[in-house]
Amino acid sequence: MSPSKVIPPPSLSDDVVMDLVHNIHNLDELLVATYASIYVWHFTSKIYGRTFNLPDQVPLHPVCLSMHPQESVFVAGTLDGRLVFWNISETEPLWVTTISELVGELKEDQVEERSLEPIFKLSWTSSDSGSSLTILGGRGGNQSRLTTLGFSSTSFLTLDQLVPEKTVVHNPSLCEDISDFVVITREKRILTLQKNSTVVIFGSEDRVDNGEASPGPLEEPFIPYQFRSSILAGYVLECSSDIPPQFIQFNDVTSIATGGLAISKDGPDSRLSKYDPPRLLVGIYGDRILRFDDASSKYLLTEGPLASPYPAPLTSLSIDIGSTLEEPLVFASLEDASACEVQRLEFIPASLELYVIFKSGEILVWKWHHEQVPFEEVKEAKDGRFVDITSLANGTTSFQPRVLINARVGAVSVLSVSEVGFAAISYAKGSFMLIDMRGPTVMTEQTIPATESISILKFVVCKQDEKSPRKLFLALFRVTGSISLLRITKESSRWVLGERIDIPSRKGLAHPIECFLIDIMTGEDMTATAHSVGDLFSHHNTNKKTPSSISSAEFYRVTVSHDSTSCHIGWSSKSISSIPTPKTATAGLLRQK
Repeated sequence: MSPSKVIPPPSLSDDVVMDLVHNIHNLDELLVATYASIYVWHFTSKIYGRTFNLPDQVPLHPVCLSMHPQESVFVAGTLDGRLVFWNISETEPLWVTTISELVGELKEDQVEERSLEPIFKLSWTSSDSGSSLTILGGRGGNQSRLTTLGFSSTSFLTLDQLVPEKTVVHNPSLCEDISDFVVITREKRILTLQKNSTVVIFGSEDRVDNGEASPGPLEEPFIPYQFRSSILAGYVLECSSDIPPQFIQFNDVTSIATGGLAISKDGPDSRLSKYDPPRLLVGIYGDRILRFDDASSKYLLTEGPLASPYPAPLTSLSIDIGSTLEEPLVFASLEDASACEVQRLEFIPASLELYVIFKSGEILVWKWHHEQVPFEEVKEAKDGRFVDITSLANGTTSFQPRVLINARVGAVSVLSVSEVGFAAISYAKGSFMLIDMRGPTVMTEQTIPATESISILKFVVCKQDEKSPRKLFLALFRVTGSISLLRITKESSRWVLGERIDIPSRKGLAHPIECFLIDIMTGEDMTATAHSVGDLFSHHNTNKKTPSSISSAEFYRVTVSHDSTSCHIGWSSKSISSIPTPKTATAGLLRQK
């Protein structure tokens, strides 16, 4: 039994779908193979079309389908190892046969005596001389499970034209454990996925006469996959192009999961890919290991198959969360280390900091460290809510543990981390903290009433009103639609809170899930960055006057809720537009936090 195709027991419904394939001559038609039938489904009219049957009402149990690349002919592989060819316009088959009969292994009137395994997969592709049909399964005994049949370019009007001109029987010893395959027509290669997660590459058109030795693989087995447990939390993010080159580099061929195979026909444009920023996949898996993979488009631009894995694993960045939780220093600071489940991840590319938030409310912080740079120790934490875990660092070029944040006030409901060194945390039980991570020290701690709970926390650099200069704020967006702005300013060598500005709910949007501040002149996001905060304290910025044309309309404030989207100019103006946008949260356009 091949793990790539699970055969349902007969006790299940006959309507279980086994395979689907488009009619290439009429894209409105879809061929559907169920456990007991094959029929045509029409997309436009949403009705069933003709049904394909076997002669004499013989039961039909199809497993897989494949359409000829040019002709109006398709083939079905069955549970009992037979191949059935149909003209798509006819309900009766052109031929019901087996691989042995097709390749001439059976003499005239001889019956197949061996029990055949099911045909698990078919792939009918174009070739230089006509077409090639690659078959997984349908053989018995010690015969090869992978066969390629080469057909001439003539149309299939008679049985003689269904007889293959050549046959490739692939090495049986390497085909015993194939779970899936994909044919790369241009490269004339077959990529076979073995049960041990290795990929063996075969040629698809090497002619082999019956009786001769079967061909072996063209190359040594390639290992692009290693099993990983189910992903528990993760996301993809784009990084700045000036991220340290030592950070994004992979040093082996381990990728993200085991499973089936597929080949993409269309890749990125090589002329534009050099402008693409690095794209990272960050995920925590069931084995409690946090892994980074480089999902940049450059890895899709290789000339040959499997020249590089995609996504490219950054194994030097992996973090064993489970081992960290078992460290005595960390274990003693947790209420129940065995029950710590990851709620979400937050990676800050500009500062190379990683925050792992647990459902019980604890937050572990790592920072990427290059071994040639002196290690920066955390200042002695007098606040019991911060546990210095830098003693667990090993000094290598990798992520090093920094601090454990445990306020012991329940689960985290909202977290916002800035690349300029601040973290804001809102807890489900109503507590709120603003932390300067350079200490770390708590800059403010408040109790938020349940009716005014926080939905979004956002660090921004913008104006308070049309007459004031730009400042650094933490914006608190509440469920009621009201907004509070906490000004963060620097006095001498430390950061402190300045005045607080409250914006009433009538000038916001209730139950917000995301808010964007967009500079009207440049179209840039006004989220606080190291560059924008640095400009606040530069001599050039102090003497710079804001053009009057934009003094009262510096930015658009676009707020999104579960069912609507509103747009304001600045903080205190009325809404200039509000439109219903139902199902926004489930559309996949916004990252769920």
